[in-house]
Amino acid sequence: QQQQQQRHIQILHNQTQKYHQENTQLKIQNHQLTNTVTELSTLNTQNKVREAELLQRIAVLDRENMKLKDEKSELEMDLEEVVLENDSLKFVLAKVRERLECDDDGIGGGDGDGDGISNFGDGDDNERYGQGESRDGY
Repeated sequence: QQQQQQRHIQILHNQTQKYHQENTQLKIQNHQLTNTVTELSTLNTQNKVREAELLQRIAVLDRENMKLKDEKSELEMDLEEVVLENDSLKFVLAKVRERLECDDDGIGGGDGDGDGISNFGDGDDNERYGQGESRDGY
């Protein structure tokens, strides 16, 4: 009977040691998991702060983008006006050149030799803006 009780006590003692070891291991694991949760929570908080910063930066960039789009539209309209004005000036310039080339009577532009080429020279058609007098005396 006493031997049986000692055996039973030994079994209980062994089980107690085994449970104590398991409990110690679980406490260590629990501590490790608590540290991991703390680290993840810290990272999560840092990520939320970073997300807020990025969202704020995106909002700023969106506003800048809208301003640049507006400026681009204005510049495109200005460019259209300049192109139209340039086309008009080209047309006027072509008309002026045409008149200068055809108006060769020596009055208001030609050299007066009647050949349709305004040389502004001495009348011999060898000089352009040359020295000497043209036929009309200028």
